[in-house]
Amino acid sequence: MITVTHGQLMRVDSLTFFVLNAMADDWESILQIEPQVHEYHGVVERKLILQALRRLHDVGHVLAMDQDGFGLSEFPGSPEAAWYRMTDSGRALFEANIPCFDK
Repeated sequence: MITVTHGQLMRVDSLTFFVLNAMADDWESILQIEPQVHEYHGVVERKLILQALRRLHDVGHVLAMDQDGFGLSEFPGSPEAAWYRMTDSGRALFEANIPCFDK
């Protein structure tokens, strides 16, 4: 879950943070995101990771691309076949939350 108050970036939950963390340096597929989430957040069902990606995409923190390299304005109908990357606002959200999850 992403918490936003008065237009300021706020704390995100652990799952959301580690989904963003998995996309910190490039376009990633669910096959690349999932093991990172499991290692740093803990094991969760893939559908929960996809739900986090959908929420991040819906608010503009993540971009999606189909397997042919075309950007998608809507969350993909086949999310397991898509690739994902943070937007500038997603990076700002991620960086603002690093102190909350830095061990």
